[in-house]
Amino acid sequence: MRQIVVLATAVALSVASYAASAQTQNPAATTSGAGQTRPTTSISKATQKFVNKAANTNMLEIQTGQLAQQKAADDAYKQFGKMIQDDHTKASEQLKSIAQNISGLKIPAALDAGHKKNLDKLQGLSGARFETAFKAAQVKGHQQGVKLFEDYAKSGDNAELKKFAEDTLPVLQKHLQQAQALPKPAGGPASASAPSGNTTSGSAPAGKNGSGAKSGGSAY
Repeated sequence: MRQIVVLATAVALSVASYAASAQTQNPAATTSGAGQTRPTTSISKATQKFVNKAANTNMLEIQTGQLAQQKAADDAYKQFGKMIQDDHTKASEQLKSIAQNISGLKIPAALDAGHKKNLDKLQGLSGARFETAFKAAQVKGHQQGVKLFEDYAKSGDNAELKKFAEDTLPVLQKHLQQAQALPKPAGGPASASAPSGNTTSGSAPAGKNGSGAKSGGSAY
């Protein structure tokens, strides 16, 4: 009888030792439910940076699109503003939906300081002055935005966000083309710099129509 008890104790200790060893070898695993394990997701700095920029872009474009509908004199600017408001509202909802499925990913709830500064400067303009600054910001911003989404679509490390970047990229390219094609504001200066503020890393080429600002901020 004593031999049976000793044997049972040895078996129990062996099982406990194996379980502890398995947990040590797989520290990324966490328990849930009835002892089941699930892997945790690690978010890279590059992915979080992309999401921060994309989310800020969506928020800024939605608000500047609304401004264009209120402050622009030319119907072409008002229609462009409605388009970017609608498209970036959709992109914002898609990004938030994806983020819910990625543990540890954070979505900014409000504009960062640089993007807020750009918005504030546009809010202080109207008519031709608004259109001039708005067009410059849209051209430069979408040049940088296209590069941002192209880069993540090629080398991003999260499959869902890579698909999001791939699907959104044609929309941004369309925005860039239409921003470059916006008519010259009546009575406005020949060119203007985009509002100064935060920009993405790396520079984008100026628009072919010469409206791209050489320096200053952007929507991205």
